[in-house]
Amino acid sequence: MKIMIPIEEIEAQSKPLTHILKCQQPYFNAVWDGHKPFEVRINDRDYKSGDSVILKDYNASDDTYGDRQIRADIGFLLSGLKYPFLKKNYVVFTLLNIKRYKLQEVGVWEN
Repeated sequence: MKIMIPIEEIEAQSKPLTHILKCQQPYFNAVWDGHKPFEVRINDRDYKSGDSVILKDYNASDDTYGDRQIRADIGFLLSGLKYPFLKKNYVVFTLLNIKRYKLQEVGVWEN
């Protein structure tokens, strides 16, 4: 027996998103070094387990980005809506499958 699901229901299901985020020092280094496998964030993006994040190395003191980025999947997620020890609009989520990238400058040659 086949079960048929209307295409509207399939399209209405949320799909995993990739969130591009600043990650200030020293927290970025802690994730990079493997000491901090989680993030605490204001839930202004409706984070979901299964989404991905790209953390950009950010220095707030001079408003600059470093040459490193981290890509990870969001694993277990705690929401302030369900856990009273968190503020209502905050989430904590684990970072899974962490990959580290050092960015390189690419030159363009003129003829």
